[in-house]
Amino acid sequence: MAEDKFEQAVIDKLKSEGWEYLTDYSGVTVDRLYNHWRDILNANNRKRLEDTPLSDNEFEQVKLELTKNKTPYDAQLMLAGAGGVGTVLLNRDDGTQLELEIFYGDEVAGGHSRYEVVNQITFTDLATSLSSKRRIDIMLLINGLPVAHIEEKDESLQNQWNAFEQFQKYDGDGVYTGLFSFVQVQFVLSQNSAHYFARPKNSHSYNRDFVFGWRDDDGKDVTNTMTFIHEVMGIPALHRLVTVNMIPDASNDNLMVMRSYQIQATRQILDRMREMDQNGLVEKEGVYVWHTTGSGKTVTSFKVAQLLASRPRVEDVLFIVDRVDLVNQTYENFKSFAYKTFENRIQVVNGSELKRALKHDNTAHIYLITVQGLDKAIKSGLASNKRMVILMDEAHRSASGDAVSRIKQALPKTTWFGFTGTPNFYSDEVHDVKTSKDVSTYDIFGPRLHRYTIKDAIGDGNVLGFDVTYYGTDFEHDMDSGLTEKELEKEVSAIPSSRCGRYSA
Repeated sequence: MAEDKFEQAVIDKLKSEGWEYLTDYSGVTVDRLYNHWRDILNANNRKRLEDTPLSDNEFEQVKLELTKNKTPYDAQLMLAGAGGVGTVLLNRDDGTQLELEIFYGDEVAGGHSRYEVVNQITFTDLATSLSSKRRIDIMLLINGLPVAHIEEKDESLQNQWNAFEQFQKYDGDGVYTGLFSFVQVQFVLSQNSAHYFARPKNSHSYNRDFVFGWRDDDGKDVTNTMTFIHEVMGIPALHRLVTVNMIPDASNDNLMVMRSYQIQATRQILDRMREMDQNGLVEKEGVYVWHTTGSGKTVTSFKVAQLLASRPRVEDVLFIVDRVDLVNQTYENFKSFAYKTFENRIQVVNGSELKRALKHDNTAHIYLITVQGLDKAIKSGLASNKRMVILMDEAHRSASGDAVSRIKQALPKTTWFGFTGTPNFYSDEVHDVKTSKDVSTYDIFGPRLHRYTIKDAIGDGNVLGFDVTYYGTDFEHDMDSGLTEKELEKEVSAIPSSRCGRYSA
């Protein structure tokens, strides 16, 4: 299919997903989109402006505010604003001062939000370009702000990487400035493949390692572009992608976008909490997430912690790790990933400090503590009926049965969620199998919610592949009994460890 026909097919699909195609603002120059945004600002801020639209001088002042966005990280902070509403400061011609609302991150698919698609926009007078003009394929606008840029290519893999390099060239030319500094995500689409990535902080930071495909809820690769558009670029999916699923990284002045499995796990944990809230229940066992080492569990767990701490019924979040050095490392990561309005709500505490901290009646905090520190506090009398959430990192090794029992008894209105790369399966998840271990991951957290294994990660190129030599037990080697895998596991688990030799397969 020719690129122009494919582009039209993409636009038609976006229209079917709820986007409005703006004929009058397609095939135009950048100035027309500024005028369109101005109309939206006047409409969304009518009461604040007291029915007096922005003057030319005032709008130039607003445009000047956008020059503060030097990177996508800066733009993300402006979009997030305070309390989920992005604003810019305006001094009116009459001397009054107000904040214009420009973005509504907390009104996904509702309220003031408008979802529009334009194509073939021409850039002229680019500050750093040797070319007189650049023309881009498709932009997605939310409230008039270009938040996502799409380039289409044919099926050649080389052409798809050419699109990646094209984005890089656009960046070097100065396309992503002013109004277009709000572009958060870039998409490369062809008929049978689709990829996305967070816009890097400058043209020198483009890295193919951070270009992601998409897996559906069953862990299968999505290669059909129209399916990808439905799952990733529809409404409200795209709005969430550029708000909830973005991670600002202050330590690198950079922006990260979550991968499909991170997005799905986060969404499903929130759904689990929502289900409990709607039913008026407090269940101690939430779920656990099995994401392999190197898959970005720190990012996922932080996003989950932040979103849970923002829920009205959650009074505090306890983030539990198994070593003191990991507490401090996690704290630095969490602070780096937090919006400015949230970072003061993240604290490292010991047992005695936690006792005092839990007495507050303010907005929910995220408290980081070792499992040993929390257990020690429980033994010394800490107890609370607050509605809390415990998130446990490296859940396979952080919790022992006795400590968990004490903590659950002392914090009866706390729901537990675990993150692990190597869950303990033991008796509760394999029927009729008994092992020397008394407590499984299932015992502590309930059923597995989401899985992303080493096999998935190797397939996605998220970790390096490696050679595997298979080792089996003497029992397995000697007995050609025709047992099923489940029956064999039962037999192997029941034999003494002294009989478990190894052989290379």
